[in-house]
Amino acid sequence: MKIKLLAGAALGISLAAAADDPARCYNIRDPDLRNACLADTRGDKSRCYSIQDPDAKQLCLARLTGDKSRCYNVRDKDLRAACLAGMGR
Repeated sequence: MKIKLLAGAALGISLAAAADDPARCYNIRDPDLRNACLADTRGDKSRCYSIQDPDAKQLCLARLTGDKSRCYNVRDKDLRAACLAGMGR
C-alpha cells in the first residue's frame, strides 16, 4: 500500500484529477485509494474509516481532521514524515 500511496501522491491521482469532478474518484480501481480520493474531494471523513490499510487510514484522518497527532500513528517512517510535512510540522 505504501507504494500505491506514494505513487498516488506523486502523480496527484486523486486530488488533482478529481478536484473539479469528484466522480472521477470512482475510476480509481484500488479501493483504498478510491476511498481516500472520495474523502478528500468531498470532505467526508467517514470514507477514511473504509480504508483497510491502517497507515492510509491515519493519513486520511489526519488530512480531514487537521489533527497532526494522527500522523504519529502511522507506522511507516516515510509515510509518517510525509504526513507531518503535509500538516506543516
